Amino acid sequence: MRAIDEAEVIKLIKYTVTQGRRYSKEGVHRHGYRPKKIERQKLFLLQGLPGIGYKRAVALLEHFGSVGNIMRADEDSLAAVKGIGKETAHRICQILR
Repeated sequence: MRAIDEAEVIKLIKYTVTQGRRYSKEGVHRHGYRPKKIERQKLFLLQGLPGIGYKRAVALLEHFGSVGNIMRADEDSLAAVKGIGKETAHRICQILR
């Protein structure tokens, strides 16, 4: 890391320490909109899984009926959902298991 002068070195050190404290204690952050309604919260939760955007989250909920059922589903069941392939199903299972 390079800096122009001593003042910039101090700024960089302070920034690094602040970021280290923030992320080491609180884990990964998801910035932005936080839904209030339960259905939107379910979609928001599912969109935190790898390879899952809004459309795939909706497809998963429609197929399985609940987030709990999705969490308990095996790889083959997840891959059977339209828009979810074997690789995405595998990555989801790696996270959930």
